[in-house]
Amino acid sequence: MDDKMNDVIDEVQRRLGEEYEVKRVEVMKNNDTKLKEIQVRRKDRNVAKICYWTSESVDEIVAVINRSLA
Repeated sequence: MDDKMNDVIDEVQRRLGEEYEVKRVEVMKNNDTKLKEIQVRRKDRNVAKICYWTSESVDEIVAVINRSLA
C-alpha cells in the first residue's frame, strides 16, 4: 500500500504543479491509532489541506483537494 500512496502523492504533485507541496505524513491519534495522511500546501501559505489515506483513487483525492483549495 505504501507504493500506491507514493504513486498517488507523485500524481497529485504533478497535477497541482510546482506551487504546491504534497507530502506524506503519519500522525498518532489519541487512541494510539496511527493514520497516514496526504498533506497539500501552497508554498506561499502556512496552512495545509489534510486528506486521510483511505486508498481512494487519484481523481477522488485531487477533486477533494481542488474543492478545498478553491
